[in-house]
Amino acid sequence: MDKIHVIYNGVPTSLFKLGFEEKFRKGEPQFLFVGNLYEHKNVEELIVAMKELVKVYPRAYLQIVGYGRMYEALKRSITELKLEDHVELVGRVSGAELPYRYASCDVYVTASQYEVFTLPPLEAMACGKPVVASSIPPHVELLVKSNAGAIYVAGNIEDLCKKMIETYKESESYRANAVHFAKEHDWFFVANKVLTLYNKIYASPFSA
Repeated sequence: MDKIHVIYNGVPTSLFKLGFEEKFRKGEPQFLFVGNLYEHKNVEELIVAMKELVKVYPRAYLQIVGYGRMYEALKRSITELKLEDHVELVGRVSGAELPYRYASCDVYVTASQYEVFTLPPLEAMACGKPVVASSIPPHVELLVKSNAGAIYVAGNIEDLCKKMIETYKESESYRANAVHFAKEHDWFFVANKVLTLYNKIYASPFSA
């Protein structure tokens, strides 16, 4: 039996799914980030990108959901860049509210500098949203396998803006792929994969 098996985290597609009201819609196009506001999440890069993006889309809007030690620094950046009408620090939200946040965006974005397997992109996919993500290995693997969005060169604001615009324009072509990939990774199937693997290990003659 192979020694290494990769099983991704799952997503509850009974909670994150199509059909939620866009009750937090404020711009066109609208982007979303969800996560703890720590240094490695690199949310500053998303804010700087919005300074350029509004030159193309005057009504462009970014919602940042989450809280952490970078909150005040990000708040200052938004003010300094005069983006108060285009970037919103939402803070923490309840689990019940989160699907409505995904439903209200056009594209999910993340600029993280490192991750293992972050769940918000998968949650966004389950809600039918494409993803733009930095070029770290976990993001590359996720988007190559799902074909549900685009990778930009980490640290390259010009490339980030380009991919945000392209993905927004092509969002319908990614939508079905996003939902399909998320459904394949519903917790029901993920749990069955883990159970099957454990049973194989238990039945192996080398397990004793």
